[in-house]
Amino acid sequence: MLFQFKIWCMVEIFLAGVLVSFAKLIAYGDIGIGNSFVPYFLYCLLQVRALQCIDRRWL
Repeated sequence: MLFQFKIWCMVEIFLAGVLVSFAKLIAYGDIGIGNSFVPYFLYCLLQVRALQCIDRRWL
């Protein structure tokens, strides 16, 4: 069941969109990374890594 949700897990795509938007908004004003960005970035990395490490046969 976990691997069926993997196709809906697009956290890394959202992170890429946020980074592109951030790069474009820098030209318009003083934009900075807030305190909530770092935990979200770590969440994205850990989720991608967890889905890579889980063995389908073990579940």
